[in-house]
Amino acid sequence: MHDCPGCGVPLHGHEEACPRCGTKQYVRRKFYDVAGVSKESGFPWGVFIAVILVIGIGIVVALQTSWVGELMHQGPK
Repeated sequence: MHDCPGCGVPLHGHEEACPRCGTKQYVRRKFYDVAGVSKESGFPWGVFIAVILVIGIGIVVALQTSWVGELMHQGPK
């Protein structure tokens, strides 16, 4: 949170203009992504991507050590 430099009203940081005096505000990057959608309390994408990567690597390793992996390493007959 910060105060409006024009009138001193407390603001949250996502306002583009002060609701009281209309002074243009600087919108902080952490509140908006590229599309302009608020992501203040968004989905934890970092954890989600890490879990998907671990599952994907696990599937690849499981396939390599199974009969499917043996067929892939066997080569043409």
